[in-house]
Amino acid sequence: MSYLDGNMNLLKKQIFLGHQIIGDKLWRDNIKLVNAGDIKGAKVIMGKLQQTVGIFNYLNYGELRPYMDAAWAQVAKGMEYADKHMPELKGILAIWKEFEPAFYSNMVKVAQDNFLSRISQIAAKYPLGGSVSNDAVTKMIYEYEQLKKAVDQIAFKL
Repeated sequence: MSYLDGNMNLLKKQIFLGHQIIGDKLWRDNIKLVNAGDIKGAKVIMGKLQQTVGIFNYLNYGELRPYMDAAWAQVAKGMEYADKHMPELKGILAIWKEFEPAFYSNMVKVAQDNFLSRISQIAAKYPLGGSVSNDAVTKMIYEYEQLKKAVDQIAFKL
């Protein structure tokens, strides 16, 4: 269950699976739109980057944390039960305790790497900043400057 809207939930799934937050085709198509002055391209690219930060803000939200901790405790309890009472699953608790932190650590690394990669590509593509004649580029550069400060929010602690 998730309280994230559909687009953010899909992006969360992509991150959990280790996929790019902005695929190469989506990137190329929207950069072309930006270069042509179409603000929709900037909105798509920056929206994905903003949603990435938003997903981790959601996962780290203090008021939700007790409920998430309780859910994780239930999963661990289930693993402990299976470890004790199902001979074919003996050792599953130790595996789970090793897997879960590694999984979340990898999820953060994938998200940060993808985020920083796209941020760097924006900086490289437009090294002189925006253009008076292209509002889409100017908007994207402005958003980029704001978002690059948020990379530390892409973090998660169990």
